[in-house]
Parts: sequence; structure tokens; C-alpha cells
Amino acid sequence: MESSTFSVRIVTADFYSEVPLRTVDTVYSEGRASSVRRVPVVRVFGTTPAGQKACVHIHGLFPYLYVAYDGEGDSSPTVELLEQLAFSIDNALQVSLGQGSRQQHHVFKITPVTGIPYYGYHSHPRTFLKILLYSPMLVPRLAELLRNGAIMQKLLEPYEAHIPFLMQVFMDYNLYGMSFLNLASVKFRLPLPAGEGDADSSFSLSGSSHSNRQICRARWTTSTVIRGQLMDLVPRQSKCELELDAVACDILNQYEEVTGGVANPGIAAIWKEEQKRCSTLGLPPPERLTSPGKLLVCCVAGVLPRAVLLTWSQVHLAFGCVHSR
Repeated sequence: MESSTFSVRIVTADFYSEVPLRTVDTVYSEGRASSVRRVPVVRVFGTTPAGQKACVHIHGLFPYLYVAYDGEGDSSPTVELLEQLAFSIDNALQVSLGQGSRQQHHVFKITPVTGIPYYGYHSHPRTFLKILLYSPMLVPRLAELLRNGAIMQKLLEPYEAHIPFLMQVFMDYNLYGMSFLNLASVKFRLPLPAGEGDADSSFSLSGSSHSNRQICRARWTTSTVIRGQLMDLVPRQSKCELELDAVACDILNQYEEVTGGVANPGIAAIWKEEQKRCSTLGLPPPERLTSPGKLLVCCVAGVLPRAVLLTWSQVHLAFGCVHSR
């Protein structure tokens, strides 16, 4: 199943800092001309379409913020300027941490980007400097230092510094809670569950610009995972049935079309799966309220969907049991 997409429903996510793994992490920073000591790793917990619990370590993600580039005319920032800015940020962060006598790199790299500022009217894009750090915990501290003029003796306004690291990742890669995280390539940590895999059934991703992409519903076991998909000598961190590593550039969700009119795409994904399940079993489609107004009309008329009545009756029953104790 080497060509199959690995998919896992996003139930919860967190991140941690780890020594980089050569097979999936960046071990050398070209912008800083130095080795990388520690990198952030995002960890996603969920279940596969076949029902296997999985822990996915996503590498190659770095927290960031932006500052406006105030260069003259249309000139691009020079390499020397970017190096000077990174050096000034490292020193200011070390001093704020009470470790001014020891040098340490906190900036992974700084890259020029273009964009239109969110506030005010701007007829043309501006150049910004995207500052990528090694630690998500230092983004608020760096933003404060930029505002106070501690970096290069200038008052610099940070952009997108208020967005938490996990939210940045979800926004950049089109991820939502309870929807599927789709990966083009993964590496499994040993041991794998034993047993024969199920027949390889799959379904196409709806609303995707890559219409030929398939989500595999087969079980991942020792008989279905090939040698090239294994991570050697990397210990597990969880008790999940599957534990694996992936690189951010292999996240396929970032290429999917984003359609409007959906308040919660994660809930929409659950509805689509339930509709497909009912269709496969020959059952009528699930009853769905199109708007809160419809529920209000039903309440006035004294008619409620069976699912709502069942849920409310369970709540009242539980409430009564608590008060009877």
C-alpha cells in the first residue's frame, strides 16, 4: 500500500521540542549557517478510517511572526541585513531570558515575503520579513521585544504574533478538528500490529483539486506496511496502535479547495461520512437541520427531530439521577 494516502481523523493535537531526526527533520540551517539542536514537532492523535488509533508526529513546522520591511524604494532586504536582524533577535532573547553571557540561536531563518497589510487601505503589496523560531514559547516574548525597540534599536510592529502555534499550523495547512489529516507519505515506528490487513478499499476525497487522490480504509499491519515505510531505532512515545512520522510538505489538505458557506468544516466532514455510511447500508440519509430557525419553528409547532428528543431525554435523565443522590 505504498501509494495509498494515510488518513487520520484529528481528535486532539499538541507539540513538543525534540532533537532533530535526520530522516524527517532539518538538521542544518542555511540562513544561520549552523547545525540545528532542537526543533518543534506537532503531534496529532486520532483514528484512521479503519478504526485504528494513531499518533502522528509532523516535522518541518516552525512558529513564526512577521515584521514590515522599511527598506527604501523597491529594494529587497540584503543577506547582511537578515543576518544582522537574526543576530540582534538572538542576543535580545538571551538577555531577556537572563542568559546574556551565553550565545544560542533562537531564529531558524528569516525570509522576505510580500503581502497586503490587513489594516487600512493599501493599493500595493508590501514586503514583510517572516521570522521563524525554534520555540513556540518565545513568540510572545519576541513580539514584546520588537514593540519595545530592543531589536536593532528600532520600534517594530509584529504581525500574527497573537496566533498560537497549533492554530498557525491548522490555518496554513487547511486542517480542522474532527476532519481527516491526509498525508502523501509516512514512516511507521515499530512495533506494528500483527495480523492480516483488510482488503484495500478506498474512497475519493470530495471537494479536492486532486480528484484522483484516495483515502485508504485498509488496516495498517506488519503484512501491509512495506520496509521502506518503517522508522528504525526511533522509540515510541504513545500507547496507540499506530505511531508514525510525517513531513509537513506531505500534508495534502493544503491543496484541497476551500468552499464557503460551512461554519465548521470539521462537523461537515462528520456529516459527509455519516451520509456515505447510510448510503452504503441502504438507510435513509440522516436528518439534518439547515438552520437554527428551523429548530425554533419545530419547537413552536411541538415537533422535534427524533435525535434531538433522544438527546434531551438523556440529559434530563442524567440530571435527575444527579439530584436524586
